[in-house]
Amino acid sequence: MEPIPETRYAQAVDGGQIAYQVAGSGPTVMLGFNPYALIDVMWEEPRFVRLLDRLSSFTRHVWLDPRDQRSSSVHPGGGAQIIESVTDDMVAVLDALDEERAIVLGMARPPALLFAATHPARTSALILVGASARFREDEGYLGLDNGAVEQMVARIEPE
Repeated sequence: MEPIPETRYAQAVDGGQIAYQVAGSGPTVMLGFNPYALIDVMWEEPRFVRLLDRLSSFTRHVWLDPRDQRSSSVHPGGGAQIIESVTDDMVAVLDALDEERAIVLGMARPPALLFAATHPARTSALILVGASARFREDEGYLGLDNGAVEQMVARIEPE
């Protein structure tokens, strides 16, 4: 395992601070964020560290905490993290690194898709993790049955 990278901060257009870390080396840059763990905590999950170590073997990868997450400042629009603000944060981090283009890693698919669609000149490739055409099974398509979808929704919805 490589050492935990230093957390740096990019300046957003509105004055906010976006926390990010850079790991690995290589000719290409991969940009993403982990919607399941903050950048400082993701280094404590052994399975995720294996992924980070593998990425470090062939690319420089950049991870950010969008605003309204612990390491970054609060977005002036309030606590709601909207897809557009995450995309703006991605642009600010690339600008701070003086990088024109990046491979966008979509662990959180909507911001990655929006970034690629609105900044095609800055996107060298788009990788979507866990993407599917649909969740529910249908004729000719393997997916979750109605019972499994209902269980998933029940875990997400507040009681």
